Amino acid sequence: MMIFCSCRECDLLGYIHKFRSTEEIKQMTADDIRNTIITEINIATNHLYAKFIQGKTNCELHRMLDDL
Repeated sequence: MMIFCSCRECDLLGYIHKFRSTEEIKQMTADDIRNTIITEINIATNHLYAKFIQGKTNCELHRMLDDL
């Protein structure tokens, strides 16, 4: 059975506002946003997931943020 993600096409843009201002976000690429999210999850979890978080999909990252 396939499970499809119900998020907005796995867009992390809705989450970045927790960590950066609108002006900063305007200057960020999609990779910048992803890397910022990864950094903030690592900080929030005391680097508990640092070894495997880079390999997570955007869907998995936003689910991790929802659990923080």
